[in-house]
Amino acid sequence: LALGPLAQSQTETCTVAPRERQNCGFPGITASQCTSRGCCFDDSVRGFPWCFHPNTIDVPPEEECEF
Repeated sequence: LALGPLAQSQTETCTVAPRERQNCGFPGITASQCTSRGCCFDDSVRGFPWCFHPNTIDVPPEEECEF
C-alpha cells in the first residue's frame, strides 16, 4: 500500500493552544479512553477540553540529494 502525497506531507501534534482545542471526548473521559480514540489528553488547563483533536501540521517534502 503506497501512501498518497497528502499523507506523506502532514503530521499530527498534541501541541494545541487551549483556546484552539476541539473537543474529542465527553465529560469524565479518562486519558486511556481519549487516546484510544486517536485524540490528545491534557488535564492541566481548567475550562478547556481535556480530550481534544490533534493539530495537523504540514511538513515540507524532503529534498532529494544529488551526488
